[in-house]
Amino acid sequence: MISRVDVEKLDYHHYLPLFFDGLRETTHPYDFFSRAGIRDLLGRGGDKILPVIPQLILPIKKVKAKEGLAERDDCGSEAARVG
Repeated sequence: MISRVDVEKLDYHHYLPLFFDGLRETTHPYDFFSRAGIRDLLGRGGDKILPVIPQLILPIKKVKAKEGLAERDDCGSEAARVG
């Protein structure tokens, strides 16, 4: 994803939960942007990621609870990139 702002300068407490919440979207391009945003933030976030993890619990639960997405593992696969 091309951004005018350096990823390291973004407010992770705002954007990372927003992108995880976007995983509920099933329509293109929204689903693409949510996954790409998560990938970019997790890939270059470093020490900024750990403090945001508690804020990710609710968006991840919402994605898992959404009907038809219980089998979809986008949250788990994107979250696994942290480690």
